[in-house]
Formats: sequence, structure tokens, C-alpha cells
Amino acid sequence: MSGDAPDARLGPPAETDHVPRHSLTVSVLAAAAEHTDCTFSNLALAGRVDLEKLFGGTRYEPGTGADPLAIKRGRLFEEILKKDDYAELLNLLYEHGVAIETEARIARLRDLPAPAGRSGLEVRAEATRLELVKIARRAWDAPTLIDGAVIRARIGGADAYFEADGLAAASNGALHVLEAKSFPLIDGRCDPIKLGAACAQAGLYAALVRAQLIEDHLPAETVSDSGFIVLPKNTRLGRAVLLRQNLSYHIRRAARLLELAHPDEAAVKRLAGRSFPADGTGAAERIAGLSHLMDEAGTHYRPECLEHCAAAKLCRERAYKAGRLGILGDQASREASGVESFARLLELAAGADPSEHERQSALELTRARKLYRRALKGAGP
Repeated sequence: MSGDAPDARLGPPAETDHVPRHSLTVSVLAAAAEHTDCTFSNLALAGRVDLEKLFGGTRYEPGTGADPLAIKRGRLFEEILKKDDYAELLNLLYEHGVAIETEARIARLRDLPAPAGRSGLEVRAEATRLELVKIARRAWDAPTLIDGAVIRARIGGADAYFEADGLAAASNGALHVLEAKSFPLIDGRCDPIKLGAACAQAGLYAALVRAQLIEDHLPAETVSDSGFIVLPKNTRLGRAVLLRQNLSYHIRRAARLLELAHPDEAAVKRLAGRSFPADGTGAAERIAGLSHLMDEAGTHYRPECLEHCAAAKLCRERAYKAGRLGILGDQASREASGVESFARLLELAAGADPSEHERQSALELTRARKLYRRALKGAGP
């Protein structure tokens, strides 16, 4: 997680660099975590390249972004959680055995006297680090909740600061990540896709905190695999509920992402002398440059990319033209194991002789062809 990117244009932003950059957030990392098998995506992350801006104004432009009403609802829910010194949230933590009522302490890092902007984040990151040290060492004044935690991480050869909208709770030397979301829990159920995304973000916080502890020579196990998603109970925001979630999978994936936040040496050599297109170039020129970079770096398209990656529409078109089976999804690709393209798939379905590594897929295709023909005969007049 340290060291500059070998090609400066793929590393931290430079003053003369006109490639559009974004401020890294946990949401950005969570989206990137869905594509750790895509070298192009990893290079964009390492260079902090804002792909949404690069694709803006082209026919591959991604969606319009977050719903402002959802953002407003989320902020309102967070304000409700903070009411009366987090009284309801602390009660929920007591019920789950995470905190001890008589020892509750809130570290209010947002109230620290700090300048605005990056300098303020640096001050809060150092304060967060000191609070984490207290938790790991089971100090008598270790916090129960950390409000306004900021975690520092090394991304693309430069320091990045991540402000947690979730809160961290500590008990008996263990730290649990909390992620507050405003979608409701109704009759014990909630949107599984949104819950999965919340768990992914919580896992990223946990991985970032573990990396911080390791840097300070403290045990990473201080951060529990068990985290909490805080949701409104029913559609009204007046009551909250905690969902305990096992974050181990999301933490492992996030840790892998942080390792990939720097382009590997082979990829950098392939891209030597090239860069992402500049913001001011024409749409056609940008798309040509991005497509060429995809050729050089390599991509791994699947349907889920449309939900997470700003380059997905272009990547999907390229995959379709190349006849890659990935556009059907991972399950279809696994079922057609050994088959490299649509063209070859159709050949095998038509009865072409399979190679050794295509044999099992060819057998399944033959069975499917027979069932299809049988079904057509049964549906005849």
C-alpha cells in the first residue's frame, strides 16, 4: 500500500495533468471493489481518474448519480441517530452486548478545532488514529462511539482520507463498524441489494481501519468481522434497528482492492507513454483513447458492471463485438467452460467436433439442442 506508481500519469494527480480526477470516497472504493479482476478499473482507481466525467457527453455516459431525496433522507436519519447524545443508538448497542452503559464515551471528532478542507481531514485522521490506539490497547478512556472518524489510506502513491458516515463502537477491546442507511426494515425485511451494498461499504471501513492498526503495529483482529447496519424501523425515521452482519467476505475483498490500488508492473509497462484522455478533448477522441487503453490493459465485463462502473456501457459494447461470453454473466460463462466466444459456442451447438477442454460444454449444448428441438415439435400445429 505504499510507494509511487511507476508512471506518474497513472499515479497521484499532477498540477499540469488535465485528466479529470475525483476525491476518493468509500462509495468510490465500494464500486471499485466490484471490479478487482479488471486491470482497466484498477488503473483508473490508482490514478484517481473520474471516469464519469470522461464519459460525460458521450453516448456511453453513465446514469445521473444518487437521488437527492435519498441523500436528504439519509442526512435526516443520521441527525435522528445523534439526538440526545446518541441515546437510542447506544441503547441498541447495549441490547446487542456491544457496549456497557456505565462506560459509554463518545469521541466527537467533528467538534475538533480544525481548518476546512484537506488540512481538517488530516487533523481528524490523526485524532481517529489515537482513538483507535486506545481501543486496541483497551485504555480506560477508549471511546464507545467515534463520531466523525477519518481514516487515512495510501491509494495510487498518495494519501487519501475517508470520512466515515458510519460510527465505530468498541467493547472489551473489540471494534465494530456501524453503517447508517435510511432504507427501511419492514416486518423484519429490507432491500437485499441495498443491504449488500451497505455491508460492502462497512467492510471497506473495516479493512481501512485494520490497515491503520497494522501501520501502528497493533493487532488487526481488534476490528471484528461482525458489523452493524443501522436502519429505520418501518418507513418512518423515528425508530432505529441494528442488523448484525458477518462482514468477513467484504473485508477480504476490500483488503484485496487496497492491494490493487496500484497498477501492477506488467500493466504499467504495457501502458508506458500513454495516459487517460484529458478532460477537454472531444467525445470521439476520448472514447477512442479509452478504448485503446482497454485494449492495452485488459477488461473483464459482466452484467453487474452496469451498476457499478462508469465504463460499463463501452465495455459491454466491446465485449459484444468480440463475442465474449462474459456479457451473459458469470453463471453462463461457467456453464460454457472452455468455450472462448459466441461464434465457437454456436459451432459446438451445431455439432462441431469439440477440443478436449470444450468437451463437457459441447455435451451440455448437444443435450440442450435436443430438448429445444423436442419442445418445437411439441409446440407444432
